[in-house]
Amino acid sequence: MKKTGKGSKEKEKEKGKEKEGDKEKEEGFKAMLSCLILPKITGNLPSLPLDQALFPSELPLADPSFGETGPIDMLIGAEIFWELLCIGQFKLGPEQPTIQKTQLGWVITGPLSRQLIPELPKTSCHLVTNQQLNEDIAKFEGCEETHSTLAINERNRCEQHFGSSTTRNSEGRFVVRIPFKEDTRKLGEYRLIAEKRLLSLERQLSRNKELRDQYVAFLDEY
Repeated sequence: MKKTGKGSKEKEKEKGKEKEGDKEKEEGFKAMLSCLILPKITGNLPSLPLDQALFPSELPLADPSFGETGPIDMLIGAEIFWELLCIGQFKLGPEQPTIQKTQLGWVITGPLSRQLIPELPKTSCHLVTNQQLNEDIAKFEGCEETHSTLAINERNRCEQHFGSSTTRNSEGRFVVRIPFKEDTRKLGEYRLIAEKRLLSLERQLSRNKELRDQYVAFLDEY
């Protein structure tokens, strides 16, 4: 007949607890998350390398190389944040980081004192972006470039015309040929209007001989 005492029952319970603990360690923390795959989450963190020798080394950290600058693999949202936290927290001192126990291991977070950060020159950078303002400026610059190009082309044509057609008569006066558009198709349908104005001018001059003589003399001189 097999007898079981109180001590043997406690041992069996302890063995059962050890098996459950080993099973939990093997399985670890699990959670189902919906993630977005991005080419880059943020810049390398930490922004400056840290001396890990200044932190406790006996704790199993979630990131054993937390002091090395590197890319972020995954950004976990608040949906499982509280599930990750465990009982266990202590501070390293005033203005020092806090060490928190989580399901993934111990994490170090919080402010850093100057002795934990290497001496580097300080640089301040301030940047303000305004997409609408940038687009408006780009449009303005595009219009300015177009107008500038047209003005330069027009000026070049004027200089070329002046150099090729300017002469000086016997009286010492400069004579410049009136420029006309090379492509007459761009003038539009103005022939009928011009003919009406010419006929109206002829009728007016026919009624005033003195005005007609002055008009003819002006054209001859011009």
